[in-house]
Amino acid sequence: MTNAPLSGANLRGAVDLSSLVRPQASAGAPASGAGSIVREASDATFTQVLDLSSTVPVVVEFYGQGVESSLASFIEQYAGRIALATVDATSNPQLVQAFQVQQVPTVAAVIGGRPIQLFAGMLAEPELRDVFDQL
Repeated sequence: MTNAPLSGANLRGAVDLSSLVRPQASAGAPASGAGSIVREASDATFTQVLDLSSTVPVVVEFYGQGVESSLASFIEQYAGRIALATVDATSNPQLVQAFQVQQVPTVAAVIGGRPIQLFAGMLAEPELRDVFDQL
């Protein structure tokens, strides 16, 4: 692939998210989350994540089935250099399919509108830091 967002990034398994892009509706889009580095995303609001990814890498954390989102405090340590979108995998089937989520938690990233699979399961803090420092 040309113009790879990360040197050495493995884009195998990258998926086309263009089917999730819908014209923005003027009602229903929360304005308060526009500047937040941690936000809840859904099938209906993922366009905002794609837009945000053009200015800052967005980590996408899939949770559900008794597993809670756990990356917010860790992402906040990056002081806005990385944003986080949490997705409830049990109620967002389009995103689960698009990111090929097989288990929760699953963590991916979107950089410049392009998805990158990062890891599934939980990582220790030093491993998380290694992954997110590369973003």
